[in-house]
Amino acid sequence: MQIFATGSASFIAAELITHCENFGVQFSGCDLLEQQHPDCHRADIRDPDLCDVIDENTEVLVHLAAISREADCKGQMDQWMDINVLASRNVMLSAHRRGVRRFVFASSEWVYDFDDDIERREDDDINPMGVTSEYGLSKLMAECLLRQTALDMGVSLTVLRFGIVYGAREKNWSAVEKLLHSVATQDRITVGSLNTARRFVHVNDIASAILLGCTQANAGTYNIQGPRLTSLRDVIATAKSMTRRDPDVVERDSDAASIRPVSSALAERELGWRPQIDIERGMRKIAPVILRQCNA
Repeated sequence: MQIFATGSASFIAAELITHCENFGVQFSGCDLLEQQHPDCHRADIRDPDLCDVIDENTEVLVHLAAISREADCKGQMDQWMDINVLASRNVMLSAHRRGVRRFVFASSEWVYDFDDDIERREDDDINPMGVTSEYGLSKLMAECLLRQTALDMGVSLTVLRFGIVYGAREKNWSAVEKLLHSVATQDRITVGSLNTARRFVHVNDIASAILLGCTQANAGTYNIQGPRLTSLRDVIATAKSMTRRDPDVVERDSDAASIRPVSSALAERELGWRPQIDIERGMRKIAPVILRQCNA
């Protein structure tokens, strides 16, 4: 199999490349950034001639490129509409012109409106008016546009709604990396509520889900989540054990816990995907990179 990925210089793509090498999958891609990979090109996903850089032997296009942080989307509607929404359609149309009939789109759990603690599933009705994250709204709009385009073009579309991804990276940290670093370097840590919880998912599990999304015959929408809901309290406790440090922890509002239960049962059932890395093992895997920055 041969795949082409946008955002090929990204954190997730780096892990995906390793998985492709391990499983004999041919990889090529594009990104705005220069890359060392011989089959990756510098290109803008908004370019109407994007199809020129897509390898003619591509069987599946994986669309990872996006403005991927809420902080970068907030108040920047023109920009995220251009890049996260309209450019996503351009990528699909470019792939279609190149003869690619399978498309995997990296979406997010942020498309859900979390106004209660009820577990979210893929067939839930989503009220766009309840989506308070501009990043989440951009992904929801892109999903809708791509589904219609895929229908028109006869393209098989798989949407993967990622949970909060963490891994061994040097910037753009999630709460997991931030708290591990804070425990190692600070004597006092402040959080909103220690009971805030997510199903944090390691980037290794994300990459395996993408590959399964590329190979499975069933198109559809799938939540890709970590093994269990993990609270900030759990993350901090694990970090303390790993670093042998015990900083004070202060809660700004202990009653304002944000808990996001999202089910990945459908991905387990239909894709045969199951997360393999729990939070303790995952934090041990990322520790060398995160802790290396303690004296930086």
